[in-house]
Amino acid sequence: MSALILRTLYLSALLCIACAGLVGCDGDIEEARKRPVTLTVWVHESNADELRTIQAQVAAFNASQYTIRVNAAVIPGSNFNSRIYEALKNNKLPDIFEVESYNLAHYAWQGIVAPIDKHLTDHSTEGMPPAVLDMGRYGGRLYGVARHVDETVLFARRSVLDSLSIRIPDSVASAWSRREFHQVVRRICAKHKGHPALELPLRGQEYEALTQLLPAIRSAGGELVGGVSLTEVAGRLNSRPWGDVIEYLRGLHRAGCFATDGKGQSFFAGDAGLLWANSARYARLKARYGDDLLVLPLPDFGHGARTLPSGWLWTLSSQTQHPQAAMSLLEFMREDERLVAVADVNNDLPASVTALADPLRFTPGSVSWMLADLLLHGAVDLPPTPALPLFARSLGELLPDMIEGKRPVRPELDRVAVDLDRKIKGFERL
Repeated sequence: MSALILRTLYLSALLCIACAGLVGCDGDIEEARKRPVTLTVWVHESNADELRTIQAQVAAFNASQYTIRVNAAVIPGSNFNSRIYEALKNNKLPDIFEVESYNLAHYAWQGIVAPIDKHLTDHSTEGMPPAVLDMGRYGGRLYGVARHVDETVLFARRSVLDSLSIRIPDSVASAWSRREFHQVVRRICAKHKGHPALELPLRGQEYEALTQLLPAIRSAGGELVGGVSLTEVAGRLNSRPWGDVIEYLRGLHRAGCFATDGKGQSFFAGDAGLLWANSARYARLKARYGDDLLVLPLPDFGHGARTLPSGWLWTLSSQTQHPQAAMSLLEFMREDERLVAVADVNNDLPASVTALADPLRFTPGSVSWMLADLLLHGAVDLPPTPALPLFARSLGELLPDMIEGKRPVRPELDRVAVDLDRKIKGFERL
């Protein structure tokens, strides 16, 4: 056999082996394509009904397609944020996790979460009320989408107000004026001698101390921080609206009509006539008082009644390797039927324009209608600054101290404004 023939046979054999190898590679590639992308989702430990609802929605997503598999883990206890930072340090962040709205800017500033606005469809963004979009914004980008919405409201009892012939507001537009609110509090105070008429849990709350008071400050025309980079506190925190609102509440406290040191227990026990708090308390209070419970707007301190929306947001991890798959899940979770299901078990609002427009669910005079009216016509946002944890630590105890008369109002506001102005310079927007 000639060398030429041997060489030809040898090359032919190599070609066959190569072709066989290619067929095998094609099979491996096809098999890899069939394997679903696996996503990890972390949710905070909340009430059992809410968790069951979210887990059922994740299961429905998994069953709806075969290319993405979602594993949802519930992080128990109050250490959710510390678990996030631990995972960040070890490069093991989940693909999607929840963030409380007041922590969103800080997480975005640190690069823990990734912007999602380029991934969302126009339909999805147009379906969110402006106040809901604001909850997830930082630096002009969208980093989170709300799965439900709570608000700052006044709780009252119809029987108490009726017994004193007090007008009951039925919308944001008809909220009590500052003067009328003052009369309401003093009349309830006179009836409930020995007990405060108004309860506003501030002591030991930090974030809640700030977020519950901010709607009143904004209603009075005040701000917390300003400037292009949101790093200017002086001239805002120590402005006249802040001083006026705090001194007004201080006067009610001095008269024995206002308490800041409880956790809503005085109202729950029937001693206080009004509770200024987050609407997340509604379910427990409804179980206590039934149809006697009222949800009202906060008083108008001069620029209209205001509320501060809050809640948990879905966010995209900056470490995810599968952003498109993760966004498929977020879009699925943001469909009206799923937003409504989560809102129903929490007794709060779905973060959707079309869901809020449902006349069968939001009938005038109902609690849900009042909450929707507040969200659409009275909402203000937290300033989208990563310095919010600093504000919360600095003001959490100072605000109740000033209201309770333990510190002078104007000098303390001047002092803390200068101090925060110095400290906040490290939080310029990226």
